[in-house]
Amino acid sequence: MVPRWRAKAVRDREKLFDFIAALSPQGALHVDVEISRAVALLAGSPELGRKGRVKATREYVVTPNLILVYRLRPSFRSSKSCAC
Repeated sequence: MVPRWRAKAVRDREKLFDFIAALSPQGALHVDVEISRAVALLAGSPELGRKGRVKATREYVVTPNLILVYRLRPSFRSSKSCAC
């Protein structure tokens, strides 16, 4: 699967990084690395996350306070792609 980030998701990730970095630059890097690891893991096993609370989404717990919400595209079964 090839993850595609929506523009809003990119902005949200940047805002999260900036918020955490203001308190702990090292913590912000750690969270960003964990997000990258989760996306890489989901790229290989996209159905690993649980069924999402919002219709047609899935969720993967990155940390106890951070849940990655993603959507498998309809062509997932053939092209292995998703929109994050």
